[in-house]
Amino acid sequence: METRRAFRVDLELIVKCRIDESQRGSFRLIEGDQFDTQAIDISEKGVRVLSRYLIPRGLVLELDIDGKLFGLGHNIKTKSEVRYCETLKGLRKKNRLGLMFLDISEEDRQAIARFVSSNERREHTRIQL
Repeated sequence: METRRAFRVDLELIVKCRIDESQRGSFRLIEGDQFDTQAIDISEKGVRVLSRYLIPRGLVLELDIDGKLFGLGHNIKTKSEVRYCETLKGLRKKNRLGLMFLDISEEDRQAIARFVSSNERREHTRIQL
């Protein structure tokens, strides 16, 4: 049974992440507040990424995503909340993070929705439980 609220599609894209300024005092990485991740899928609601860092649920990140893939002439800059982080078995230092967009602009959300719609293979969205 499909339970996701929004269609998503696989992709490969580098996403630049930065710990939100409001949370830098409570959470820090040894190597600083910025890091790159590999996006593995996206929807108009959020993005799933692979990271070498184990990031706690609820942490807010600032994202910088190249907008060219979505037909935009600018980068998508938005805050997101870590909804989950799980360590992948068999992949050393790899964690999968689900990031929910918090303040994405309507223009950027629609561009992602168009991209997803043109690449989606499922016929129906998942039902909400």
